[in-house]
Amino acid sequence: MSFKKIVTAVLVVLMSFSLVACSNSGKSAKKDTSLSDVQKRGTLVVATSPDFAPFEFKRLVNSKDTVAGVDVELSKEIAKELNVKI
Repeated sequence: MSFKKIVTAVLVVLMSFSLVACSNSGKSAKKDTSLSDVQKRGTLVVATSPDFAPFEFKRLVNSKDTVAGVDVELSKEIAKELNVKI
């Protein structure tokens, strides 16, 4: 066997072991309850930075500084689908 084939085989075995070691199997996996937590709380908290128009930007509405944009509208629709407030 050539040296390249031996090194390749060793690397494949090591990478396989590292992937198995990183797997989350068995009873240690925790159930994701974030959706039910949001619905219990009744509010969806959204953080954004209004520096990236058209995704989010600041504008005046009725003399109030508000954040608008695509991300804001998407957040409103998600909250409406979940029956919670933003």
